[in-house]
Amino acid sequence: MNIVEPMIYISKDQYEIIQNKKFNIQLCTSIDPGVSAIDVSLYFGYGTAGVRKARAEVNAPYLWATEFHNEHRTWNYTELPIYVANKQYMDSYMYTLLKMPHYTDTSNQVFIQRIEIMERALWAKFTTGPNSIKFSIF
Repeated sequence: MNIVEPMIYISKDQYEIIQNKKFNIQLCTSIDPGVSAIDVSLYFGYGTAGVRKARAEVNAPYLWATEFHNEHRTWNYTELPIYVANKQYMDSYMYTLLKMPHYTDTSNQVFIQRIEIMERALWAKFTTGPNSIKFSIF
């Protein structure tokens, strides 16, 4: 998949949410894993500022999966327990809350720790959880 603009990965669980026309926007008529992030944002009436800010910060196009987001008010995704180092956590969000250093510590070492914790949480979410999804986008 060649990504030239920010895209949203739409799984079959999310298709029912976006199949109807909304705000005069028809996102897709069949399951298409890559939908424009700007179109999705406009579809839900959020505007484009968030997508444009994310695009500027990463300085590259990206593909975002709805399952990466822990606040699932828009998308259908039930996050189940994960396992890290043979220990069970309620979900990836709880794991990161328990492991993250205090937010007031802004040292470079703590920044690296935060990235490593998030990477472990995401890896566990998509490989060890009972509802882990195993998909390849490339």
